[in-house]
Amino acid sequence: MILDGGSRSDAAKVAGVTLQIVRDWVLRFNADGPDGLAKRKAPIAAIDGGMSCRAAAAHFDVSISSAIRWRCLALQHGRAVAKPRGGDRHSGRIEAHCDFIKGLLAEQGDITLVEIQARLTERGVPVTLRAKF
Repeated sequence: MILDGGSRSDAAKVAGVTLQIVRDWVLRFNADGPDGLAKRKAPIAAIDGGMSCRAAAAHFDVSISSAIRWRCLALQHGRAVAKPRGGDRHSGRIEAHCDFIKGLLAEQGDITLVEIQARLTERGVPVTLRAKF
């Protein structure tokens, strides 16, 4: 798509990945051609063909731990899938106390964030009032 003049943003939407991933792909393609995009597949195929993880890692210039990790992922999922990137990884801690917070709001509609923080701290839930945007 990009080779045909399409934008990186459009490629990211079509592939269902972030723009940063597409940028990484472009850099790998520019550096190593199509082989740069198949870096995960090549060691796995070599290992499936009988090469050791250590030998495959050395041959394809990847770390031994990456070759082992990709092989394990391929065995578990049928292919070496990447871990999810980005997104919220922290709100689950506060969401576990959603009912308690909703109860506070229902009980005292004009409660401040500082007061909610204090009530959560009393319950043993340390929270801050900082947020990153």
